[in-house]
Amino acid sequence: MIIGSQHTPWLLEKTLPLFSFVTPVKYRSIRVEQIAKAMIATAKYHPTMSATYHYAEMMALIANGQR
Repeated sequence: MIIGSQHTPWLLEKTLPLFSFVTPVKYRSIRVEQIAKAMIATAKYHPTMSATYHYAEMMALIANGQR
């Protein structure tokens, strides 16, 4: 689920992060700001092929983009 979008109910936006420790990494919620940072990192270092990115891959893109 994308946290911070206009379609996210406010109650879910507040409670989902509390349960992130029991959620598998592949299915964790992500904030809109994190998606934007990952998109910028992908645009700077264009991948050779397209892919579907999950939470862990997007966090890795953000970490590599901040170096």
